[in-house]
Amino acid sequence: MIEISVREVRNEIEDYSNSRYVSSMEAAYRILGYPMHGESHSIIRLEVHLEKAKRITFNPVQKRTEIQRRMHEKSKLEAFFELNCIDLNAQSFVYHDIPEHYFWNSKTTSWIRRSPKSKEKVLGRMLNVKPNEIERFALRLLLVHVKGPRSFQDLRTLPSNVVCATFHEAAQMKGLLNNEKEWEYAMTEAVVWQMPAQIRDIFLSILVHTQQSG
Repeated sequence: MIEISVREVRNEIEDYSNSRYVSSMEAAYRILGYPMHGESHSIIRLEVHLEKAKRITFNPVQKRTEIQRRMHEKSKLEAFFELNCIDLNAQSFVYHDIPEHYFWNSKTTSWIRRSPKSKEKVLGRMLNVKPNEIERFALRLLLVHVKGPRSFQDLRTLPSNVVCATFHEAAQMKGLLNNEKEWEYAMTEAVVWQMPAQIRDIFLSILVHTQQSG
């Protein structure tokens, strides 16, 4: 026996209008013509991914050749490394400062220096990474502190030219994970964004994968 169900056609816009609640404060602002919101800066989201582990999105109906082309496009992080290889000025900035001085060209997947006359206000924001993602968390931490890296390997390289095997080891050797303040910041941020079960997982990951003084 085949059961056939008819899906109800809903008008989302009409449903929103019928169920919307306007408070007295909002109503007064609208009647008096006051601005309802403001915007000072544009936010550019910056990917944080491990080597050969970038995320791509595509439509299932796209041709295979188009999907393969997307796989070979540079991410913002890979383009950041490439920029540091050819532009000495870029080497004086960390990853999240780049959008203030360069704009992202999605067609060429590259960073291009902004004109000195540009009045656009832009901030870069690296995506959050959970501490239980040990390598990505350490990678993000290195990107916050290291200026002008030219590759993933460059981030793992110590001032003594010794190349660490992992980002976690590099962050430890550079003293970025020896300060418990970093874990306090991670837990403070988790309390705002995560559910209780996720907060417990993060706390356990910190206990298991780090050495706490007490």
